[in-house]
Amino acid sequence: FNYYFEYLSSMSAYSEIKYSTIDNNAKSRNCLGFLTETKSLFYYCALISSWDDRSWYFLMGIYLVVLDPSNLILTAIFGFLASGIVLLVGSVIGSWTDRSSRLKAAVIVLIVRNLSTLVCSVSLCVVLFFYDFVILTDKAPTFRIISQSLLVIFGVLAHVAGLVNNNLLSKDWLPILCLNDSSLLSTMTSRFRLLDLCSKIVAPVIIGQIIYFAGKPIAAIVFSIQVLVTLGLFTFLLKIIYNRMPRLHYREDLSNLMRKATDETAPLPENEVTGSTNIPELPKVEIPSSYYSWYKCLIFFEGWIVYFQGNLKFAGLAMALLYMTVLGFDAVTIGYAISQGVSESMLSYFNAGAAITGIIGALIFPKIMKKTNIIFTGIIALSLQLIGLIPCLISVWAPGSPFDLNYNGTNLVNVTDGSVLPIAGTSSSISIILLFTGIIGSRIGLWMFDLTISQLLVEVVLEINRGKVNGVQNSLNMLFEMIKFTLVLVFPLPYQFGILVLLSVGAIGISNALYLVYAISQKCKIDSQL
Repeated sequence: FNYYFEYLSSMSAYSEIKYSTIDNNAKSRNCLGFLTETKSLFYYCALISSWDDRSWYFLMGIYLVVLDPSNLILTAIFGFLASGIVLLVGSVIGSWTDRSSRLKAAVIVLIVRNLSTLVCSVSLCVVLFFYDFVILTDKAPTFRIISQSLLVIFGVLAHVAGLVNNNLLSKDWLPILCLNDSSLLSTMTSRFRLLDLCSKIVAPVIIGQIIYFAGKPIAAIVFSIQVLVTLGLFTFLLKIIYNRMPRLHYREDLSNLMRKATDETAPLPENEVTGSTNIPELPKVEIPSSYYSWYKCLIFFEGWIVYFQGNLKFAGLAMALLYMTVLGFDAVTIGYAISQGVSESMLSYFNAGAAITGIIGALIFPKIMKKTNIIFTGIIALSLQLIGLIPCLISVWAPGSPFDLNYNGTNLVNVTDGSVLPIAGTSSSISIILLFTGIIGSRIGLWMFDLTISQLLVEVVLEINRGKVNGVQNSLNMLFEMIKFTLVLVFPLPYQFGILVLLSVGAIGISNALYLVYAISQKCKIDSQL
């Protein structure tokens, strides 16, 4: 990694010298100045990261089905492992990012993510190119197990690294670029989410067209080339941003601590060439071997302690509860829709509609923020989401719904391709239309609330604790997602899907109540200080 960082430094030296004065000229309005300013470079990084993530998530679902087309067991294993790993190590990874250089942490995470996706793509290419030859031998079961294991293991690594990378960009680098300006932060956060939603629409379409016209192996090869190119481009842009913003070189609480320790009231020395601030390093603390095991336990629970001692625990739990729902475009809801006769083409239109409403939510978020405040914006967002889900509740008992707790039959299976046929009596489309109308409409409030929590995690949490707190938040999100998968295993049949809808709406209602508790507690604190 040290060699890699040295190479990045030499590669970005020319760009740093060339563009070092652009951001200082605030009145520059030429096109080149706009395209090369620090804020624009960060948007390029956000777009590259979102494009890779959305392409990968789409391809991963296809890879899992290709390697095990008979059932969804491999998909379930991947989902449980990905959620479980984030639940266990999310806080530890967050603590590591807090203790590491911002640039080093971002580049390491990016390398892990891109190389993991590269291994998955290469393993799939090997499977697709050589499967017909291996399947005729007695090594076919071993070949299948190895390929599936590689895909799941490195797929989980890519999933975890992707979450960490998103947190680093949106909740660590972005606030520094905004210079703690709340209004600018809300605008840039919404644009960051807007780029992600646009990638969610476009990236799967392009990958799907490559698969349709050229086949899955070619799509895997194209994606492998893409991740190699974006790895170099992303790190190159990050290095330029890092060199332009000396404030990224240290964490505020650490610098303040050093100032107090040395009784220096003057500003810290600044490098004449790069403008970077020289922060003296903290002395290394030797940990006695007898206490080392206790120290490791402290590192593991440190993030959880910080999280639940903070003010955001109820707001964070409200966000985590939104992961305990089937009212989204995940494998569960898509599988239910297909079992009710909805075509894949129609599902793609529904997915695009949900992304568009999410974009609307991202666009109106900063406008509402300017007229109210961040806490009240969260109340509006959750209220809009709950109102949007009313059609989903109606769909449970609407004509065409298979919901029947007294149903004693079994699902019909098409023996030609193994697909599940709709239950008798579900010829009406009213129920499924109401279901997806509610899901699509609720995306406005959902994405507004996601942006609200993202900004609260930036504004309220101390800079030196952001990694820990965001790691715990990811762990809580995955915990409730695992609860969702458990409920799906308990109620797996189409006629039981109504139970999952009711439980999902109930979870969102509890989320509203928890966020109201947080809002009232903050109001009481403000009143007590007046």
